Amino acid sequence: MHQFKHILYVADPLVARPWALERAWTLARSAQARLTLIGVAQPVPAGGGLTQEQIDRAIRQDYSTRLDAQLAYFDPQHEVEPKIVFGRMHIEVIREVLRGDYDLVIKAAEGEGSF
Repeated sequence: MHQFKHILYVADPLVARPWALERAWTLARSAQARLTLIGVAQPVPAGGGLTQEQIDRAIRQDYSTRLDAQLAYFDPQHEVEPKIVFGRMHIEVIREVLRGDYDLVIKAAEGEGSF
């Protein structure tokens, strides 16, 4: 079996899918691989007296809090690197794969059920 060294999990901080994250975390732990979570936020234009930097910072903080909450149930001994980027989901995931040295990308299915 191929040993994975670095796994990218595409997280949706707005919709928790604990079964998918648990599988990614379990696989990373058993393979002694690094696990990176990427959350992709839609850009929000500046307005309402806020600068673009303030809006981006607030969104990053919200996403970071949500990702940390999803990770709180897992053993902190296995380090997980969260990343938050802005853009379109499919494009940003491809960019991250090209930038990083990933052996596997995991993304949960969208929708209500697991099928």
